[in-house]
Amino acid sequence: MNIKLNFNKKSSKIDLGVKQAREEDGSYLIDVRSSKEYKEGHIKGSINLPLEDIEDIDVIVDDPESKIYLYCRSGKRSSQGATILRSLGYENVINIGGILDWSGEMEL
Repeated sequence: MNIKLNFNKKSSKIDLGVKQAREEDGSYLIDVRSSKEYKEGHIKGSINLPLEDIEDIDVIVDDPESKIYLYCRSGKRSSQGATILRSLGYENVINIGGILDWSGEMEL
């Protein structure tokens, strides 16, 4: 069992976003990194939908009013993904930044 404790670091945007996504019924936590990056380690419970496939969101999210939390490596791709999803009519899209700032465990 691996436990990661970080008492000195203030909670990051991604830490808070993952907490909210896990607490809200019907929300989605989506990793927009490549499939290869996702397989190398991701946040438990996240769904991989690479940025280049983001327009296929309807395969995962059936209600455009659902809350969608996006992350990537640094926050750049998730920001781009959020912009694309909003242009497709998804209004509850939250960019929670990059996994580089994640203080929790990663799943392989």
